[in-house]
Amino acid sequence: MIGEMVALYSATLFLSAFLLFAIQPLTGKLLLPLLGGTPAIWIVCMLFFQVAVLVGYLYAHGSVALLKPRVQVMVQLVLLCGATVFLLEASLDPVHGFVPPVSSPTPALLALLTRFIGLPLLMLASTSSMVQSWFAATRHGKAQDPYFLYAAGNAGSLAGLLGYPLVVEPLLTLSHQFQWWRTGCVVLAFLIFACALIPWRGSVSSAHRDTRRGPRAAAVPTTARRLQWIFWALVPCSLVMGVTTYLTTDIIATPLLWVVPLALYILSFIVAFSARIRHWLRIYSEFERILAFFTVLCLFGILGSNEPIALFLPLNLATLFLGCTVCHGRLADDRPPTAGLTEFYFWIALGGVLGGAINGLLAPVLFKDLTEYPVALFAACLARPGPVSGPLKDLRVFASHVAYALGVAAALALLWAVVTWIGSRHPLPERLVQLLVLGIPAVLAYRHVAQPRRYVLNLFALFLAATSVFGFWGAEPLARTRTFFGTLKVVRTVDGQYVQLIHGTTLHGAQPSDPARRNEPVTYYARSGPLGQIFDLLHRPGARPPRKVAVVGLGTGSTIAYARPGEDWVFYELDPGILALAQNEKYFTYLRGRDASSTHFVIGDARLRLAEAPDAAYDLIVMDAFTSDAIPAHLLTHEALELYWKKLSPGGWLAFNVSNRYLDLSRLLAALAEATGAVAEMRSDLKVPEGPESHGVSASVWVVLSRDSTLPRLLQGDSRWTRPQRGSMRLWTDDYSNLLSVLR
Repeated sequence: MIGEMVALYSATLFLSAFLLFAIQPLTGKLLLPLLGGTPAIWIVCMLFFQVAVLVGYLYAHGSVALLKPRVQVMVQLVLLCGATVFLLEASLDPVHGFVPPVSSPTPALLALLTRFIGLPLLMLASTSSMVQSWFAATRHGKAQDPYFLYAAGNAGSLAGLLGYPLVVEPLLTLSHQFQWWRTGCVVLAFLIFACALIPWRGSVSSAHRDTRRGPRAAAVPTTARRLQWIFWALVPCSLVMGVTTYLTTDIIATPLLWVVPLALYILSFIVAFSARIRHWLRIYSEFERILAFFTVLCLFGILGSNEPIALFLPLNLATLFLGCTVCHGRLADDRPPTAGLTEFYFWIALGGVLGGAINGLLAPVLFKDLTEYPVALFAACLARPGPVSGPLKDLRVFASHVAYALGVAAALALLWAVVTWIGSRHPLPERLVQLLVLGIPAVLAYRHVAQPRRYVLNLFALFLAATSVFGFWGAEPLARTRTFFGTLKVVRTVDGQYVQLIHGTTLHGAQPSDPARRNEPVTYYARSGPLGQIFDLLHRPGARPPRKVAVVGLGTGSTIAYARPGEDWVFYELDPGILALAQNEKYFTYLRGRDASSTHFVIGDARLRLAEAPDAAYDLIVMDAFTSDAIPAHLLTHEALELYWKKLSPGGWLAFNVSNRYLDLSRLLAALAEATGAVAEMRSDLKVPEGPESHGVSASVWVVLSRDSTLPRLLQGDSRWTRPQRGSMRLWTDDYSNLLSVLR
């Protein structure tokens, strides 16, 4: 009976956490087509879920603190019945029929999510702390310390996180996903009902009293202790968001890479709250010192070069896991007795909300770079336990730490000046410069690793001095800006021949510095490449040139080089920061030298804004939104293709730039062409020929779709063009998409 009780409570927490993590990507994908796939939807969804979890923990704490056990169980069962009835009658109709205001959609989205899954989500969010408090009220031998059940909940979170992209998304449509999720919630309701019967039928045991961990644990938590809980929960949340942004922006933008940091974050909870795992990990006691050392190594990548990726990718992930485990370990070690369990989880949830708000809302406004990531690393090092002293001595020690850190910053600036002076006369290898200006101060800082505050202050001084004195390594920096959609930088290449626009690790276009070649399109858009041939065919003698051209994705504005007098061009661009840089003639002049009769710029999601255009408005639509590895999937669905054909004139063409490092979209476009009665032709220029005419040309893959026989007739006999094959590719729709199916 005892074993069955633990299994019941563990299964309940596992399923509730699994369902909680499964509904997050599901609702995000449901809402994406409603606003054209703007990334802000994910931010709104994440904010909603974090706040919902916080409200759920607050409800659980209030219920346990204010109500008698049997009344508490009765209230929870009434809420459970209401949520179950709500789920049985729920459908996707409210979402499919929702038309959000374009000007300010956030309040409307939050209201929709509240109506759609508000009550079930409250049930899921309150389950963890509520069920653990019920277990603590039983006469089980482990009732004095029910926190081991937290590991079962986190295991469910991990399963839900990894199971969605690997199993759920590839196999089920959104409608079927919601049906299975709803069924899972009904099953969970029965499990919660069974868990509630045990404390209802029994009496509260003596284990529920505050006698477990001595005077300090039994006392009412002080304000300082609660602030510590918030801090130890805030730092890992900020760290996981920071490292995810850093890895997918500055190191390698591999699709689904965001799953790995979040999985490590959840795994750190399991390790920290499981005494058995902590005992089994012989090096667990060394995590704090290893974290301090790995933080220094990560700084080399942040301030210098991220090469080789094979080293810095696992290094950052390992540092993330160590930082989260150290902070969560502090939480586990300082957990209160069972009477304070629900309050404890509430403060953890509040810390998570604050960490998400810092990275998601404040950081893009306050920082031009990903400064929040190294700051979170420093905060994780600060969470390491250090020597305790009195307030007056603390003040003196802190003042000495600050003075020492300022000295490090001044010494670093002087060292950089000396290295710069030497380098102006005798060029130095880049690695040697990094070793001199970063390695020496880092070694000096590491001498104080046993004193977390002094150590962190020195690292922070090193970071501030380095970022203010250095700029970029290698390429010459010209501009850097950060928008809601990411960090944009304009650089001049080391050889000085090109000015590039880069978003994270993705090249968004370049322009030659040589005045003689200034308005020549390069990279994916070179005249010798597929796009150049497409415009040659459209502008050939006797052909009907396009009267109006739409380009989805502005970049540097390279494609305007193909414009002819009498043509109208419309650029659809999601990020206003890219438009501002492309129009700044200090960096790029393609738009100034255009030959089109008129050029218009439409800011917003392409699918939304294209829907506003008149039918048959364009003769050519160039889709250039897929070179980044975070592709807008809603632009590649059957419904999206039907929209494009509606906006094209009879005989119009669709040209897709599918040059991508990790995704092969050609099979998907073949499936879409087949489903919409079109023919697809593909040219892959993966090997750029050598010679002066190929300078600045990038490997590229383009696919052209047409609904008439003109395109295949024009390309007949040209061996560079092939017909992409669909194979077993399943058609993407607004109800189904699977990123794994297009991974190379």
